[in-house]
Amino acid sequence: MKWITFPPVVAILTIMIARSFGEGSIVMSIDLSIWGLVWLLFIILSVLYGMFIHYGFMIGLVPLQAVAQGIILCPMAIIYGARMFQWLGVLLAVCGSAALLVAYNQEEASRHKIVVLEVEDDLKQLPVNFAITDETGAVLNLTNDMLDVLGLSRLNMIGKNISEWFSPVSKTAEIGGKIWDIKRIGLDNGKRFYFELTPKGLPSGDSDSDGSGGQGSGSREPVQFIDQDTQLHTFNYGFARISDELYRAGRYGRAVSAVMLRLVFPQLLPTDDMEKYVRPFRAYCARVKNDLRQSDTAIQTGEFQFLIVLSECPYQMVENVIERLSSITNALVPTFEEFMNVTVLNVYETFEGGNNVPVAQELIDRMTNAMTRKYSANALS
Repeated sequence: MKWITFPPVVAILTIMIARSFGEGSIVMSIDLSIWGLVWLLFIILSVLYGMFIHYGFMIGLVPLQAVAQGIILCPMAIIYGARMFQWLGVLLAVCGSAALLVAYNQEEASRHKIVVLEVEDDLKQLPVNFAITDETGAVLNLTNDMLDVLGLSRLNMIGKNISEWFSPVSKTAEIGGKIWDIKRIGLDNGKRFYFELTPKGLPSGDSDSDGSGGQGSGSREPVQFIDQDTQLHTFNYGFARISDELYRAGRYGRAVSAVMLRLVFPQLLPTDDMEKYVRPFRAYCARVKNDLRQSDTAIQTGEFQFLIVLSECPYQMVENVIERLSSITNALVPTFEEFMNVTVLNVYETFEGGNNVPVAQELIDRMTNAMTRKYSANALS
């Protein structure tokens, strides 16, 4: 139905109006070059109008229509002698252009607001039991898994003080009949705080390596979530996420899959320096990380080797993921010629229904041994 308002269709009415209010016949000619410019602009605006309809930019249709009809009305008013409509055409074109600019800015602002909401939704879906509070302890945001642990709804948590459920200065808490380790990290110079709950006994994502004892938790550096070289999760943080995901899969019967990938670069001579493959490997890891979902976790577990844990991923989907990630090497060939003869080794396993779900370290050892069994010693060297 919207195509009835296509500018060439409406232009028929515009020409008829200009002719009826003029002398009814051509009274003045216009140079051919002017006609060429007018029709070129009109065709471009008509194509743009069709694109607006196709992409759903409805707010821009009326302004664009005004510009198109204004441009065509100016010469038509001149040749038919309807001089008063000549300036009406100019007014339509100018006002339509201004309105189109305003409509575009409104759409851009609206689009960015939607992106922010999507990021917030992604935050809620992260498979980690964590909450973010302000400096007073009031809850600003938290994941759905944190809500499951506390047994509350989001409306009952946002704005409430975190101390109603556990002490923010304690190292452990008893919630739902289970003991949890509490990790607390200061953000924005103490303006916000990050709290993460991990089942007692599982490794924490925070590398508590300073043994001085003289440094309080407030002076500790925030945990690093992303490795700056590979763009994968840092090992400590990723290990904690994997531990949490495996625990949740076992307790709630959720499907979780693990994939281990290893890049084998051609080494022509024993004296070849493997350092030349470090940059290509890091570039590959960065592309892999961008291809994964927010809820997936990827950590490096060896030289040119990394582990990916895919949350809510059944067995039927794993091979598609591996195929997609393996094909990334082809896209990197123009940048890194080392990928021309690279081999991507893989092993994977899926745990469904909460049966025989290993802990994080057991999973890493299990996948590494599976890689060794699947491929020869020469392939792994």
